[in-house]
Amino acid sequence: LRPGDSVELFVTSVRPGETRLSPRPTDKNIAEDLKEAFERRRPVEGRVVEACKGGFRVSVKGKAVFCPISQIDSKRTETGVEFIGKTFAFRITEFSEAGRNIVVSRRKLLDEERGLAADAFLAENPDGTVVSGTVVRLEKFGAFVELLPGVEGLLHVSELAWSRVEAPSDLLSVGQAVAVKILSRESAE
Repeated sequence: LRPGDSVELFVTSVRPGETRLSPRPTDKNIAEDLKEAFERRRPVEGRVVEACKGGFRVSVKGKAVFCPISQIDSKRTETGVEFIGKTFAFRITEFSEAGRNIVVSRRKLLDEERGLAADAFLAENPDGTVVSGTVVRLEKFGAFVELLPGVEGLLHVSELAWSRVEAPSDLLSVGQAVAVKILSRESAE
């Protein structure tokens, strides 16, 4: 270091007439940062280190935290081996025991992002708009079409063709791209 250089330091202890600094954060500094992120609902970055009973150990700022397997993704995950070694943004959902017990969720962030994308999509595409989508599921009463991640529409069997159709599978298949008209909308909540 040279005089005039700017450095980032962490307070490690404060005593009368003395403040100790360190270039590396202490466990206390990290716990305070994570507590602030929890209180302000600010996302934190973490690397999935390993699978453990019921979920994953995630390293956030060098601190081991827990992510339940149900909270690693929006879709159902059986083993989650594809997440190990990867870095993601997480929301801290539980902070207790002065930072010794921290639980995080990636799913909460993904759901929030999908909700914002869905709101924007629905605002841009009022009833009567023709949009494209992909058939994701077939039922006796119709087909579910994904318009974008998190937004699905029901294409009722009576709307598939001008003539009577016995089963949606007679005309459509899963994965097929289709153009559909938004007739009306309902909130899933």
